[in-house]
Amino acid sequence: YSLGVVKVKDDNITLDGGIAQGLSKGTRFALYSNGSDYSDWNQRLAIVEMVDFDKEDPTKSICRILDESEGGITTQSSEIQAGLVVAIMESLPILLKHKVRFFRKEEGEGENQLPAELVEKQDEALAKVRKAMQGNGWLIEINEEEGESAEYQVAVGKEGEYEISKQTPITNLTPALSIDDENAPKQVVERLVHLGKYDNAVGLESPDSTLKKDIEFELLMDDNETPSKPFPDQNNIVLKLDDYFYIRLKNVSNQPLKAVILNVEPTWEISQLPIQQLKGEFYDLAPNENTCSRFQAWIPSKYKKVQEAFKLFITRGSANFQWLTLPALDEEGDQEYQQMRGNLKGTTRSSEPPDPLDELLSAIGADKNDPPVSRRAKSAPSRKSVWFTQSIVVTIEQ
Repeated sequence: YSLGVVKVKDDNITLDGGIAQGLSKGTRFALYSNGSDYSDWNQRLAIVEMVDFDKEDPTKSICRILDESEGGITTQSSEIQAGLVVAIMESLPILLKHKVRFFRKEEGEGENQLPAELVEKQDEALAKVRKAMQGNGWLIEINEEEGESAEYQVAVGKEGEYEISKQTPITNLTPALSIDDENAPKQVVERLVHLGKYDNAVGLESPDSTLKKDIEFELLMDDNETPSKPFPDQNNIVLKLDDYFYIRLKNVSNQPLKAVILNVEPTWEISQLPIQQLKGEFYDLAPNENTCSRFQAWIPSKYKKVQEAFKLFITRGSANFQWLTLPALDEEGDQEYQQMRGNLKGTTRSSEPPDPLDELLSAIGADKNDPPVSRRAKSAPSRKSVWFTQSIVVTIEQ
């Protein structure tokens, strides 16, 4: 979406959007003159990044002009004037290091309270996780005194298990990890890293992508092993266990596309789905090519009903979205996953400048023993990478 520029002072730009628009620090915008062709990369005046909300008016945000070393461009400063420039969102912030809070509960019977015997044990239990987290480059413990917010919270639950929360406790982290298990603190840390990678992959979006109009992506019903009509409401699809269905892709442009479909599963796994029975780095979708790939709905027996997403990525660049795949929680030794990881690490690129999107994907998907140096991703996806993503969420019932 777009915002107006309401104030310009040196390298600081004030935009008429803030908390109400759900903006966050690190969001990047491209500045264009009013009336420009916003899809034309060459008409950008500057790239700016949000650094804070306006302290006097939180409905507005303060941005800083980026130079070329920071992912910006040669700035056309003389043309950047309040009221004459519009800001088009380029990318959302991607956090590679995730902040963690350790939460101590009081004694009682309330939702966020513990029985007396667990109140006495929780300090030692949390200290063990804190110790296990030391030296882990993917996680940062927040400083409560400085008012920092956290992506994840670790506490002790009413059954004597470790509890990981975002805004509320995450309920489908199984099996439960007992605070009396000496291996549990290390497993809690591994789960936090896994969840951070999972959330980064799920949260990747491509605002204002020029490729949105070039692809048709939908689920079709199965009629005796033949693609039938589309589900009437693509935003409300309910499948039964073992139901068959088709995923249809069509390139409606006159240029080839590279396509990948990832299956975001309730087991915290992100796997790649084959297109036309092929599961390579990507599927080459020729101009006007229409594909239908058949699948069968499945959920683990321990669930009665789940939601999962089919997340499509298309690009004309060299980005490899296999970096986003993850094994199921606590199953890092999965053989197929490890083989694909080995192939990724062995991939060599051409001598051309690296695709900024590919740099981001490989940073998100880096090995757990190869943590990032900085909290934010160095390269944020932008329209220069020419990519698009779209998700279809389905409900599967036993």
